[in-house]
Amino acid sequence: MNYVEGWYASQLIEEDEDIELEGWVVQRRCPHLQADLTRFGSVEGDILSCALHGWQFNLESGKCLTSAGHQIRATKETSN
Repeated sequence: MNYVEGWYASQLIEEDEDIELEGWVVQRRCPHLQADLTRFGSVEGDILSCALHGWQFNLESGKCLTSAGHQIRATKETSN
């Protein structure tokens, strides 16, 4: 039951929602199967890794390092 409720709740999240993750502003959902990067994302340098399936992205370019044809939206957070 918890799984089903969680799935329905995740459908309510806006596709273009951004989060702050270790100095970067990135889209909340991984382009591969929509994992929540607030839970599964980690950043080392300019590489974002999604721990759910091991996909990696270069945050500077947005390019997926694991599979061709996938991009992530990301910008370096600026301090004011």
